Amino acid sequence: MALTDLSAVFGILTGIAAVLIAVLAWGGENYLDREVRRRREITVNAAEEIERLSWQDKSTGLFSFSWFNQALEREVSRSGRYDQACTILWLSLDLEHLQQQSPHATNTDPTYIWRFVADLASAAVRDTDSVAKRPGEYSVAILLPQSDIEGGNIVINRLSERLAQEKLEIAGSDPVQVQFRQRAASFPADGATASALINAVEGRR
Repeated sequence: MALTDLSAVFGILTGIAAVLIAVLAWGGENYLDREVRRRREITVNAAEEIERLSWQDKSTGLFSFSWFNQALEREVSRSGRYDQACTILWLSLDLEHLQQQSPHATNTDPTYIWRFVADLASAAVRDTDSVAKRPGEYSVAILLPQSDIEGGNIVINRLSERLAQEKLEIAGSDPVQVQFRQRAASFPADGATASALINAVEGRR
């Protein structure tokens, strides 16, 4: 083979090698980019999960009342900015009625009763609403974005319908019907700030 032919072949091989190196390098960079993004997403998701768990009651899945207060502050600010309403509900299991229905109610596992209350409240709200565990016995707070007092009444009616169907299992007695005590307050009709709404719903205007 002539020297010129060898040079031509060598040139072609060199060109092919350069293309292969470029392709491999490009693929490697893409892989590294994808891997960095994947690991970043894992880290972010883990951080969000840790934050969610820190704001959530483990036994019921309900948000904490501290989380509720912050969410209410944000929602009142947003509602004022867009000239919309929002409503909060206080729902408490009527313990006096429960004890009248069954003297064995005090022997029932509190965690079970809490889960019963949490499931009933959560089933009565929309996906955009939030249910939190309030301080005190078997009491929850519900935040209803973009809802006036009528929206709150809809939730209460849904809860009443479920209460007519569901019974609480009581240790040592037959299942019993339960009742809830409820209060509602709406922005801006009942208060222009988060604290004013909480005072209103607690009867401390």
